Amino acid sequence: MKKKTSITLKGGDPIESMIHINQWLNVSQEVLDITTHSRNIKVTVEKATSQRSILANNYYWGVLIPAFQREWPDMSKESIHDILGERFRKTKKSDEQIEKEVELGIHTDLFVVMSSAKMNTFDFWMYCEQCTVALSEIGGYLDAYETKEYMEAKKVNEK
Repeated sequence: MKKKTSITLKGGDPIESMIHINQWLNVSQEVLDITTHSRNIKVTVEKATSQRSILANNYYWGVLIPAFQREWPDMSKESIHDILGERFRKTKKSDEQIEKEVELGIHTDLFVVMSSAKMNTFDFWMYCEQCTVALSEIGGYLDAYETKEYMEAKKVNEK
């Protein structure tokens, strides 16, 4: 049976990244149980996607949001999305943006809700994790069947 492990590096110094990869390979050797008879491993390096994928979007709208709808049946998907955005996607406006609004005489909040469509892959999955924790805090759960359907669709798309 093949065992897999992975590493994700975000930007930074290439030398530092190589040090992290080397440390990861040492740990992976133990995790993958590579013996002296079989030291062949395959390392794949690919550019991370900058925006969330269609599969990530399908997971969010097809698994996470319906889970919240079970807890809040009177709310639309869009309303739930807005509530989650207010809670987890708020970011502080830049000083330049605030100064410009003051110059224009616009009185606005110091925070803005970041569009989930513009989130990079890592930030979007972190947002989904925060939503999952919030779901459990209100007594909700992820439906195993919906999650299974998502995972099967993911396998098909990876081929």
